[in-house]
Amino acid sequence: MEHFADDEGEIMDNEFFQDVSSFYIGQIGESAGNLSAELVGKYPEIRRKEIVGMRNIVSHRYETLNTTV
Repeated sequence: MEHFADDEGEIMDNEFFQDVSSFYIGQIGESAGNLSAELVGKYPEIRRKEIVGMRNIVSHRYETLNTTV
């Protein structure tokens, strides 16, 4: 995070950081949704549904995101 700002306030005001973070959350969620049943079964402790759900929020309800949470 040091690449973007010195503190959380600066990061939260940095639209570029928010855009990049949202992009990567979307990519991770998309990949998590496409894992094989075998791989999902091998790692049941990974909360895949929540990861995919976050991707859906970031990708489809971007305008309603609260970045201060």
